[in-house]
Amino acid sequence: MSNADFCAAMRMANEKQRMLLAHEIHRLLSNDNNPLQIFFTGPAVCGKGFVIKLFMEIYNRFLTVTATVMPTSLVHQQEKPL
Repeated sequence: MSNADFCAAMRMANEKQRMLLAHEIHRLLSNDNNPLQIFFTGPAVCGKGFVIKLFMEIYNRFLTVTATVMPTSLVHQQEKPL
């Protein structure tokens, strides 16, 4: 998904969807290791698939950012004398 498409999709999200997505972006960038567990329910065409697609895009975009940061911190933690 292009940056323009991602921004347009985030703008199309309603307030509650946007708050959930923003929370997940913050969680990923803060290296919170607690698993996120969400149960999506609702009638057809209420936005479940839309939010899930945005979640996947957020993970693709922001896990790349945190993956480049994480190895450095892991290396420092593993350098303990035996």
